Amino acid sequence: MALVADLPLSVAGDYIDHAIEQEREEAILEQWKRLYPWMAAGLLGFKPYSEFRSEVLKPQIRYSQKSFEEIEAEMAAVVAAYEGR
Repeated sequence: MALVADLPLSVAGDYIDHAIEQEREEAILEQWKRLYPWMAAGLLGFKPYSEFRSEVLKPQIRYSQKSFEEIEAEMAAVVAAYEGR
């Protein structure tokens, strides 16, 4: 069996990407398994694994179209106005 370090970079990258994806899938399944007893007891609303997985993997909503620098400048102005009182 070849070590990842012995493979060409393009193939090694694919293996690493696959391993990261597998780790993510395992983590999601483990989280669902930890919540399942609570769902079975009726303390949490039941959510099938496929629905739970799709919610976890859903892209995060971005609440602003501003860049980090624009937000930082606004917050600096707020701080300056507060300190100038």
